[in-house]
Amino acid sequence: MGQHIVTFCGEPVPMNQQFIQDKLINVIKKQVNVVNLPSLRQRANSIFPWLKDT
Repeated sequence: MGQHIVTFCGEPVPMNQQFIQDKLINVIKKQVNVVNLPSLRQRANSIFPWLKDT
């Protein structure tokens, strides 16, 4: 299975660097408690109706 390419503002993020991986994970962990997931899911479904839950 291949590695996913992570992009930010259209530019690839160098995920082969441990420092970058750690920073990204820390940001995600800090934000996960702040995000209103039902609202985010509703907004995403209205913008990206072709995406489906798996």
